Amino acid sequence: MRIEFKKAADGRHVVACERANGTQTWSRVQTAIVSHDFVHWALETTLGLRRGFWGLVASGWNLTAFVEPGATKLLPEEAAWTEFAVAAIWRDSWGQAPLDSDGVIEELALRAEMHGWKTQRSISEADLARIRTCLAELNVRWLAVEPGGSLALEFDEQDPTRSSFA
Repeated sequence: MRIEFKKAADGRHVVACERANGTQTWSRVQTAIVSHDFVHWALETTLGLRRGFWGLVASGWNLTAFVEPGATKLLPEEAAWTEFAVAAIWRDSWGQAPLDSDGVIEELALRAEMHGWKTQRSISEADLARIRTCLAELNVRWLAVEPGGSLALEFDEQDPTRSSFA
């Protein structure tokens, strides 16, 4: 799936996706959501998550479906886990101290218990370092995009670890 982040001068950017079958979805988003979506990309491609946010979009979910009331209740367990992992990793973007892998795992274990999840994943320090390196590269590339320009990514839904910059 091709993902294109189109930068607007007014901060109302567009995320547009074209799936392998030719169908499309798009949404207007604020800068903070672009940053959030970048964390999803870094996390899901590093850990090879097929049913996270980008995997669901690739499988047919529309981008706008994620903000509809009650949407989080419809998420598969891996996608819900991914949302909480993104929040734990993204926290340093809101001025909070970054968590190490133990902190991320602890936060995710609390969420798993609250939601009764059967599956628990772990994130190693090496995984977290690769996620943050990927995220830093995405942010550098995005900052270099002029208004009217775009940053394109390719998400491999069969093997997210093979995803790349377009």
